[in-house]
Amino acid sequence: MPQLLTDHDRPVPYITAWTHETPNSRSLEVRHAPKGPFLRYTDEGPGDRDWRGILLIRQPLARGKGRPDYEAVHARRQMLCMRNMLCQVCGHPVEEAEGAEDGSFLFVLPGDRTITDGYRTTSPPLCGDECRRRSLTHCPHLRRAHTTVRARYALPWGVAGIVHDPHTLAERSEALVHVPHDDDLLALTVAYRCVVALAGITDLTTTPDGHRPT
Repeated sequence: MPQLLTDHDRPVPYITAWTHETPNSRSLEVRHAPKGPFLRYTDEGPGDRDWRGILLIRQPLARGKGRPDYEAVHARRQMLCMRNMLCQVCGHPVEEAEGAEDGSFLFVLPGDRTITDGYRTTSPPLCGDECRRRSLTHCPHLRRAHTTVRARYALPWGVAGIVHDPHTLAERSEALVHVPHDDDLLALTVAYRCVVALAGITDLTTTPDGHRPT
């Protein structure tokens, strides 16, 4: 089990990137195959793709080195949490948490909105109230506004990444783009996040009187 790290007595979420963990997408090239063009690293190795063959952003594993960047998420740890349903704060399995006896997963999602089946997210689950409080206290995105739900299912949907032009290698946008697993654009994408689709939603966001904020 990973150890919960702190910075000046402040808990640092497991998925938070540290300043010695700068992503690097250099050394990209385009190759051509019968199905069309695809991205690869010029010096590509076994750890550069996931089990689906999706090209992943390169990012050092140096958790605890330097300073935590609370605005940044470490790509590989986010993916690990999503694929194995690990808590984004402590890194422990959420299925062992109190309140998960029915097999549901706790998610605290950025923004104040109504969450319905099929909602897509890159936010990994949380294991319980203590890690939920930590995330609300220390995550800048959640402090602004958040919605709390339980989901019976978190289904693999695709990735969030940077799509590149097959002719120039230029990034088509600065922001991460959601690309489903069955989209041809996936071959031209460097993945930074796993995206899951939630189903079996129960909204837990309430005011003291028991009603959801409007």
